[in-house]
Amino acid sequence: LFHRMGRKKTFQLAAAAVLANAGAQLALMTLAPATKHAKQITDTNSVQREEKKSFRTLLVNRDVRAVVAATVLVNAVVGFIKPVSQVILDKEFQIEMVARSCIITIATATYLLGTPLAGKLGDRVPRAKLLTTSLVAMSLSTVFLALARVGRGRLWLFNVCVGSIGIGLAFSGSVGQALMADLVDRHELGHYSLAFALTDMADSLGLIVGPILGLAITQRFGASVGALCLGGCCLLLIPAVLRIQ
Repeated sequence: LFHRMGRKKTFQLAAAAVLANAGAQLALMTLAPATKHAKQITDTNSVQREEKKSFRTLLVNRDVRAVVAATVLVNAVVGFIKPVSQVILDKEFQIEMVARSCIITIATATYLLGTPLAGKLGDRVPRAKLLTTSLVAMSLSTVFLALARVGRGRLWLFNVCVGSIGIGLAFSGSVGQALMADLVDRHELGHYSLAFALTDMADSLGLIVGPILGLAITQRFGASVGALCLGGCCLLLIPAVLRIQ
């Protein structure tokens, strides 16, 4: 697509796809019936009142907001580093497109390896701590990105940056929804489906906000500063996530 359409149109196409995904999730959340873990309610008006109450309760719950914010930030870092990495590898390391694609697949490999590990640890370690691991991994990826661009550039540091992204995504994806389900049960928040839809929306929101915010900072201060700003936001959120019991 880069060769046929150019980078700008390719990124515009990707952004349109993400926006369409977010719109579809909103439509499904509005139209699809919710799955309740509590007792079934037969009266239509009562069901509607319960659904509105459930979604409102989700949004005002502090722990739920922390999980959603963590999901947004993890995906924001991914949404920023993925396109920026192509430019950095091309202009600063003079790496051809096929080789650049191979480097980016390091994130897929670490995601593949990290997902079963995160799932196994999720049954033994508090899930809030595991979600914190994903935020730390994303913060480290931004640090490695900045260090890789110092001086002549160190490609191995860039590879570590990409690998850290996969680890962060693995822990966030495996633990985030499980933790959300725990919160629904613990605080009696109503519907699992609404909670899961909220995390899916957070995924899309992060992929939209990350490139916009990160690239805006990059244009003014450089890619390293843009990455470190997003990584710093991940670190700032860690205390809120650790407060989840």
